Amino acid sequence: MAYRKDPTMTAPEKLDYLKTNADGGGISIYQQSQQVLEDILETARHGLYVDYAKESDQAIILRYAPENIINWRTERINGRNQLVLVVLREVIEEKDGYGRCCRASRMAR
Repeated sequence: MAYRKDPTMTAPEKLDYLKTNADGGGISIYQQSQQVLEDILETARHGLYVDYAKESDQAIILRYAPENIINWRTERINGRNQLVLVVLREVIEEKDGYGRCCRASRMAR
């Protein structure tokens, strides 16, 4: 029911690339939203990590399944709970195959 009708995206023109390439690998924002909704319906949570490269002047939105969000911390800042730390498990390419690593991100306060 959630995707009975195709969604529309109203955003500034400089974000049009998200319609065809939200994750840097050719997945559209529409496809990505379907995948996220599917995970939320299965596990009740999901993670999105937005990274911005100044060189390309484009953001990418990476999906993280709940089992790959291995730690996080929130703090009360200006009366609101805000994320200040997140640790994500990632699969990386290595010379002899694939490996695992963690991405730890601290948020600016």
